[in-house]
Amino acid sequence: FAGNVSYESSLARCLTALATFAASGIPASDALVSIIPEIGNKKLRAKLDACLEEVSQGTGFAQAAFDQELMDPLYGRVLVNSERSGTFDSTLAYLAEIVSEDANQKSDALVSSIEPICAAFLTIAVALSLVAIAVPLVGILGAMG
Repeated sequence: FAGNVSYESSLARCLTALATFAASGIPASDALVSIIPEIGNKKLRAKLDACLEEVSQGTGFAQAAFDQELMDPLYGRVLVNSERSGTFDSTLAYLAEIVSEDANQKSDALVSSIEPICAAFLTIAVALSLVAIAVPLVGILGAMG
């Protein structure tokens, strides 16, 4: 139910970390080795492991990410073109920001859909508790009167 939201938020954190590593001049393979153990989402971790394998074989990170469908295909193509044109660092930071905003929107939508259900459940629970208290009191008052 919330797997897509979890994947998107993990991807946003991962891309932000990769953008920081790339801006520092650290190669993608070293950055992935540092980042992968910190990823909690199994689906994303598997895709990053496959990306690391491709990168270690000489493929660029952008192409590996596109091949493994790490992110939306449009974003993947933008990243591949940025790697070819030499604007990889700034484009990766920009995509990390966009993916982060998307993850926040999906998270807010999930919370907005769950919140009314929780409010209804709590309302019913409080009503049942009140009824459980009121019924014995009515019985006691009836016996006294």
